[in-house]
Amino acid sequence: MGSFAPETIGGTPTFVYNFGQQQGLSLNTSGLISDNYTIAALFKFNQTSSYRKIFDFKNLTTDNGLYLDSGRLNFYDEKSGGPTVAAGTFLEAVLTRDDSTSLVSAYLNGVPVFTFTDTSSLGVVSAAQLLNIFQDDNTTSGGESSSGSVAGIQIFITVLTNAEVANLDLVTPVPGPLPMLSLAAAFGWSRHLRKRLRGSRVSD
Repeated sequence: MGSFAPETIGGTPTFVYNFGQQQGLSLNTSGLISDNYTIAALFKFNQTSSYRKIFDFKNLTTDNGLYLDSGRLNFYDEKSGGPTVAAGTFLEAVLTRDDSTSLVSAYLNGVPVFTFTDTSSLGVVSAAQLLNIFQDDNTTSGGESSSGSVAGIQIFITVLTNAEVANLDLVTPVPGPLPMLSLAAAFGWSRHLRKRLRGSRVSD
């Protein structure tokens, strides 16, 4: 079971959800998304060695999905790219899939890092209609996951453009201590984080 805690990201005080290994999140996507979407998450992993799963679309039944692979974004087993992110560093990962072209695009901190044509529907949510986040599949016995923290998640039923992804806001500024009932509201978006992440949080 995870817990909420205060955190400062790029100089912005906020609240995050801390989770242990294999203690990520699951979303029932019934009526929400399946094969056409944008999914964005601002998070950090405490371990980035080897593969660490971010998004799983097949109800934890296959090894496919979006990972950090030694700190780089990787959609297994199709494409990888972008700079390396160190353990304990917040990053914004965005994945889009266009149902009309089967084109999957990945972004790191608002910057495109790779695309591929998803002819095998690896990025389509399975019939179980569960999107698993920060949880590894049964194929590797859950070993390719990491503990960490998440500051914001946003899901769209449309494919955002490069400009729209670059302008996503992923942290809600918190002016002072929040009462417990208000913690969930901290999972929002603030506009000024992007430049700070690009300038000081990610290294090539």
